[in-house]
This record gives sequence, structure tokens and C-alpha cells, in this order.
Amino acid sequence: MIRRSRWSVVLLTALLAVLPATPVRAQSTGTISGRVTDERTGVPLPGAQVFTDANRERVARSDAEGRYRLTEVPAGARTINVRLIGYATKAMPVTLTAGQ
Repeated sequence: MIRRSRWSVVLLTALLAVLPATPVRAQSTGTISGRVTDERTGVPLPGAQVFTDANRERVARSDAEGRYRLTEVPAGARTINVRLIGYATKAMPVTLTAGQ
């Protein structure tokens, strides 16, 4: 009987050591995606830098269709910033829900 309880403790400890911390972090973050276009013409703007106030080191660039995707952004009220040479920097507030 003592052997079984020791085995249970060893097994539980091994499982806890193997489980990654990523799911916990993923629950407190989300993804922001969208499209960068010219305000007047609606033409997609490729190569724009898109980042949030939460993490300026994590920058997405818009593709040929103006689409971008920022992952692992901390949940909560955020500001999306868009920069592109020849255009004024634009900021837009968003509220990000964890896991979405």
C-alpha cells in the first residue's frame, strides 16, 4: 500500500513537471487581426507596422492585401498603433478578451 501511494506521488509530480505553462499564458492573451487601408481610397497598404501599447517589440507588418495579425497580446483595453512612411501614425483603441 505504501508503494502505491509513493507511485501516485511520483506520477503526479512527473505530470506537473511535464505540463507546459503556455496554456495558462494563452488564457490571459488574445489575437488581434485586421486590415490596413488608406482612409480616403480604401486601398490596402502593405508594409505598415502594427503594434500595441502593451508590447512595442512585437510588431506585425501588413501583407500585400493590408492584412496583419498580432498574437499573444495581453487581454484588456489596448491601443493599436499603425505606422507607414508617407502617412500619419494612427492609433485605435480596442478591448481584447482573453482567448479570443
